[in-house]
Amino acid sequence: MGASSPLVPGVEKIAVLRPNKVGDFVFALPALHALRAAYPAAWIVYLV
Repeated sequence: MGASSPLVPGVEKIAVLRPNKVGDFVFALPALHALRAAYPAAWIVYLV
């Protein structure tokens, strides 16, 4: 499974906003791993 669009150059910070329940966090984990793989130098914050 690859990226569906090209990466945005120069991304330094990414915010993932507001999961409602613990299950939302669990389902978001693959997306967070994909973000980390795509943007290894970016600061990723998960806001709850």
